[in-house]
Amino acid sequence: MQCVKCYGFVNSMLSNTIVCLMPTNLSACSFLERYIGHLHVQRPPFYINNSAVEYVDQWPHLGHVISRDMDDKNDINRGRSALFSQINNVLCFFGKLDCVTKMRLVISYCYSLYGCIIWDITNVHVEQVCSAWRTGMRCVWGLPFNTRNLLIPLISNRLPLYDEIRKRMLTFIAY
Repeated sequence: MQCVKCYGFVNSMLSNTIVCLMPTNLSACSFLERYIGHLHVQRPPFYINNSAVEYVDQWPHLGHVISRDMDDKNDINRGRSALFSQINNVLCFFGKLDCVTKMRLVISYCYSLYGCIIWDITNVHVEQVCSAWRTGMRCVWGLPFNTRNLLIPLISNRLPLYDEIRKRMLTFIAY
């Protein structure tokens, strides 16, 4: 199923929920209910044009995972997995090249971090993405596993990944 454009908010009859989904393609329609608080109530059936709409706890939208509790954990872990696989591909296919060339390839193919501008930067899982980046940089430069984290940005001549994510977020907000 694919997510379709959300045209507006519909207030639920239940005071603890806000719902969002007014799609144009009803066959690709799911109902993501955002709950406020921890009150669990029976979900009433929801119909559009006499078609029942299923309730979901997570929904992919434009490459991001939107969850019911508005936690970015799944989206951040998706970004971390993508980063791991991209760095691993560069190291496997271009492992015999010199370190500077491998670094350029990693920056070209792995540094996009698609979607990081909307992550909750205070989420603890962002540090796992940064850790994955540092591990990849150690492999690119052939450094031992116990190389200090503070040396990696200096060796690679890049900002620490956490700072890069914050810079991208601020640039996004400024526009």
